[in-house]
Amino acid sequence: MAGEGIYVRVLGDYGPFSSMGKSIGYLVSIGESSFLVDCGSPLFQQIGGHGLKGVKGLIVTHCHDDHKRWLTDLALFSLYAPDHRHKLSIFTSEVINENLSIASGPALDTSLSGDSKKVVDLGYDDYINFTPLGPRAKFRIIRRENGEAVSRLEIVDLNGDTVGSDRAKIVISSRNGKPRLLFKDPDYGEWVEPGLFYPFSSTTFYEENHNIYHDPSGFTIEAINAPVWHGVPSIGLRFSTPTESLVFSADTAHNTELWQTLHSEKRSQNLNVSVEEFNRVSVISGDINDYIERLWSRERYREALTAFDDAIVIHDIATRKSVVHTDYRSLHHTVLNKEKVILTHSPDKMTSEWTLSKSEKTFLIRGMDFHEVVGDRLCRMDAAVYHKEKGKYFVGYKNPKGRVTVYENDGILNLGGQWNWENGTELFKVDLYEDIGGQYLPKLAEDGNSRYVERTDGRVELVTSSEHGSRGTIAEDQRARLSMTLSPETPSFLVLGIGNLVMSDDGIGVRVVQKLQVAYRFPDNVKVVDGGTLGLDLLPMLENITHLILVDAVETGGIPGTCVRLSGEELPIALETKLSPHQMGLKDLLAVSELMGHSPREMVLFGVQPGSIEMDTELTPAVEAQLETMVAHVLSEFKGWGVRISPV
Repeated sequence: MAGEGIYVRVLGDYGPFSSMGKSIGYLVSIGESSFLVDCGSPLFQQIGGHGLKGVKGLIVTHCHDDHKRWLTDLALFSLYAPDHRHKLSIFTSEVINENLSIASGPALDTSLSGDSKKVVDLGYDDYINFTPLGPRAKFRIIRRENGEAVSRLEIVDLNGDTVGSDRAKIVISSRNGKPRLLFKDPDYGEWVEPGLFYPFSSTTFYEENHNIYHDPSGFTIEAINAPVWHGVPSIGLRFSTPTESLVFSADTAHNTELWQTLHSEKRSQNLNVSVEEFNRVSVISGDINDYIERLWSRERYREALTAFDDAIVIHDIATRKSVVHTDYRSLHHTVLNKEKVILTHSPDKMTSEWTLSKSEKTFLIRGMDFHEVVGDRLCRMDAAVYHKEKGKYFVGYKNPKGRVTVYENDGILNLGGQWNWENGTELFKVDLYEDIGGQYLPKLAEDGNSRYVERTDGRVELVTSSEHGSRGTIAEDQRARLSMTLSPETPSFLVLGIGNLVMSDDGIGVRVVQKLQVAYRFPDNVKVVDGGTLGLDLLPMLENITHLILVDAVETGGIPGTCVRLSGEELPIALETKLSPHQMGLKDLLAVSELMGHSPREMVLFGVQPGSIEMDTELTPAVEAQLETMVAHVLSEFKGWGVRISPV
């Protein structure tokens, strides 16, 4: 499991009122396990019936239709498909599951009997196998029958005992007749709506069991609520492996200035009855906002600020005047790290300096980095701007003589156009490329005579039409070239195998390098070196190196033979655990290299959990079995950097 990473296939990433018809949906795969996150996109067209049979379950973040549009079709398919009859596994919070049950009723409550001669009643549970994510609330509203065809609403605790009006009340909305829970927080001494006020970690309102899903493959799925502010019951998600963390923000108005107000502002009650009457009654009719004295707890605010730490984040985005999503103009008022974020759920037309997702892209999260998967390559998202328009996706690379100008108007970027708020202050010029299946090709003139067509073999043809017919020529992908020209220096690469050949598995790094040296031919700007146990003596080799790959035995906490890929801030942390004397030398080497200004622009460590580092010239079987895998990982990294390595 460790080291394989998290694959995210974007099934749909458009806004709620998009003309593209794909809404929201993702397929998350870790090892052999795959889960759908939301189901607003046309799943049967994209994945197909057979593909859906291999999905472990559906995770629903909230009940807006653009996130659950295909729910009832999935439920019916799971129950009635001839070779696939089983219940649909749904993972979500208890509150969201209750809302799904209500919303799906008209489609699922009745059906025909097996002989088609009767209309039979069915329950939600006949279709759905529900697994809770997130803790149960300690208090809830129920309808209690008194045995005389009369019922009343009550608030009860987990034991079924009625909660007094001094601790909790029911507010029945005068707008829609729905009951909502009002709760007196014991610490603040204020009336709050507990589902909004408390984070899931609070034991005042929630049970201690957070119902974290543990997959047999070794990863977890956890519901989070602290940073999710959307207006309807919603959850965010955190997928965690031993080396990766991926957070889906769901839909949220992410603005730290807003969050500060939500937790710090004490509001006055607007009672429509006397204070004595309010204190006495347990059920009130009206607007619950007249009675809420504070929206967020200090605890929720603090958790919201740290919810995205140490994670790659898939985050919703809007352009202007959005109430329930994150406004692009407010990104500087978030806790998000631009280099660790993929923006999604965007409008049909948008320009962004942050990475934009696109339907049918696949991203791989490994360690604290993410790349786009393009065929057998891993490609960085390193453009200056990303642009969506008319169902097409473009990337822009800076060029002072570029033909396209990027403008900023009231915090919103644009490439110029017909809307009255476009243009504005000129920021920079770019060359624009159309993204076709992850390949970057020069933007075509909008005369309708030319178009790009992706072939079944993955190559792209430029098809040109005229009065005499059409002809196609292979278009050359410019992506690797563009990435290499981002830096003024000529890229130079070093593969450094570290370890001691007479200490069994400690020598895995050297053995990988030896295999590379014998079996492959490398360009002149790539060095493949046996670094042995030299430590600081290797410092001169790092001068002018832009890309460094280290291969070594690493303490992963996993079983012998477990492979990991580490990069960025993870490298010094991994080297804190000393396996053998040379690792302290490696840690010092990287630290001194940084102090001297020789630190490579990109550093990656491929490591293997050793089984033994005792005196022995042979690898243990578990580690030897990973030798070819480690070689493949190094070659794959070079493909992602656009470097062609050929066999001898």
